[in-house]
Amino acid sequence: MCPSAYHSCLRKGTRVAQYQYSPRDFTTTPSRFGRKDVTWKRKPRSVSKRAQYAASVMQHNAARIVIDDGDEDETGSPDLEATARRLGVTVATLRRKLYGESPIRLDELIAWTLEYGVQAFPEVNSLEDLFPPRSQPKGSRTTR
Repeated sequence: MCPSAYHSCLRKGTRVAQYQYSPRDFTTTPSRFGRKDVTWKRKPRSVSKRAQYAASVMQHNAARIVIDDGDEDETGSPDLEATARRLGVTVATLRRKLYGESPIRLDELIAWTLEYGVQAFPEVNSLEDLFPPRSQPKGSRTTR
């Protein structure tokens, strides 16, 4: 595994991105990442995994805003092509970030903030502010 979160390799002449982690893997239902009512797994013990967990929560909260408040097509559904164009990324890249398949970079998160007013950065008065609230029993946590 590469020491950074992003690693490219060549496979039969094509670039394939590989990631150290998928943000949605910290949820109990990965398909719900970026949507309402996500239940989070217990906070990991290692520092590096806790950092990934906190970053995943932040990315999920930002993705919800972009999905809910981003560009819409004629039917009112999210228009990922228009949103990707505004952010200067491909639709495939945007989809991977919105649905937690790959971690978002800091500059991408800031671009979402500049373009859509995303307020994903928590006010941190204690370390616990980086994680979901402890509102559910048995260590599961839901963001709203």
